[in-house]
Amino acid sequence: MTLGFGLNRYYILLYDEYEAVRGQVDRLKHQIIKALVVPEFPAELEEMGWSTGGLFSLKYIPSAEEGEPPLKQLVLTPIHLTVQKGKFFKGRGSVVYERSEIDPTYILEPKRIICGFYGIGDCDLPLGKIIHRYE
Repeated sequence: MTLGFGLNRYYILLYDEYEAVRGQVDRLKHQIIKALVVPEFPAELEEMGWSTGGLFSLKYIPSAEEGEPPLKQLVLTPIHLTVQKGKFFKGRGSVVYERSEIDPTYILEPKRIICGFYGIGDCDLPLGKIIHRYE
């Protein structure tokens, strides 16, 4: 799957690895995020804890000019997600962010992971709405 706007193309890849599922995000032929989940138990979509209004994400864009602050926005995107019956699971999970100044996604690395989810389904992801602009 390819995701991105303009020149920022990201490739999302999924692999079955023994008892785990590995996902990775690549940009410019360089892995920037790796996630693992062990699909141990059947799960329901409602267990993921989505907001009723959609999916929250943090947009972080480094400044184009030295000494200027980055663009930081909290965005709410309405999401319509469906999963195939019997193909949605939860279990232990982990995520690793590559330390790169080209793609500084590592600054978003979580402090603690509660659970990982894996499933097969469909998702509609339209443009979102800016909820908060960080100064």
